[in-house]
Amino acid sequence: MARAASSLRREANRTLTVPLYPHPQALINNLQEYVKEELPVSIITGFNGSIGCFAGLTVTTLTTILSLALTMTAANAADSKYIYQFTYQAGSVEAEVSINGVPIVLDKIGYSGTGSAPLNIWLKPEDNVLTVKLKGLPKSKPGDSSHFKMFIARAEAGQYNDEGERIVEFDWDSDSSKEKLPVEKKFDLKVKPPYTLELWTKADVLKLDADTEKAARAYLKAVSDAYVKADSGKIAEYNEFSLNDFSRANYQEISSLAQSKKDLKEFFGMLKEQKAKFAPINAAKAKLQLVADGRLIMVTDKDGKPPLVAKSADGGEFINPIYLGRVGGKWVVAR
Repeated sequence: MARAASSLRREANRTLTVPLYPHPQALINNLQEYVKEELPVSIITGFNGSIGCFAGLTVTTLTTILSLALTMTAANAADSKYIYQFTYQAGSVEAEVSINGVPIVLDKIGYSGTGSAPLNIWLKPEDNVLTVKLKGLPKSKPGDSSHFKMFIARAEAGQYNDEGERIVEFDWDSDSSKEKLPVEKKFDLKVKPPYTLELWTKADVLKLDADTEKAARAYLKAVSDAYVKADSGKIAEYNEFSLNDFSRANYQEISSLAQSKKDLKEFFGMLKEQKAKFAPINAAKAKLQLVADGRLIMVTDKDGKPPLVAKSADGGEFINPIYLGRVGGKWVVAR
């Protein structure tokens, strides 16, 4: 293969100057004609032309390194089925955390609490941003201590959070941190998952005008009725979009609608054994909020909590968040 005139330069002292920013495979191809000469190599390490010299680096060793890098990159691309998990601990602070515009922590009590949330189901193909907002409690006094600590772990399937690599960490403490409340931080996750969620490619971008709100509330009532009646068939149909994205995000095969109906029937059988059933959602008074860049409507009750709750006889609860969306003009439970 002919080498580009501007790619490699043979200097007067028989040193080969190599720019690193082209694709490694292109460099490997261009280096082939120099392999037999065993020339020493200088590497252009910056786009401004700055040169870093590496003792003992020759054309052969550089070619080997580049080839190994390509092999490792290919292996990582094939095995990059990571699970991303957000974990936090808060004390005496009001915390709001969102991923790509979707709230995953809304701690309005704030005195003390810990929590964890999976992130895979919210990830875009790229440009994933986590936002942390901290505020003082309404009744806090000057000098009161507060703290917030969080991390995002990237783990392989089967690993626990603390075994995975921490790709983002943030620790704020009122006694030792320079920043004072309120605090807002944004973190670029630099994550490119090997799957694409249809939330970001097929869901309509909504405006919460009067007509959209009316249609959303009517659909919400239909969803609520299906859960109250334990209608596995309708619930499976309503949740098909969400369940398919969930499977993609967790590297699972997408279940058929028939299988989803069967799984839901078993789930409602379990609830029945525990003498639990879903209470109806007050669709007319539920709070509706656009999130995910307008692709989702987050539904909460008047207190900002998930609206779908099943209570058992012993006081246990099964709580299910609901996010409505519209795909090609058709309403769905998108999350």
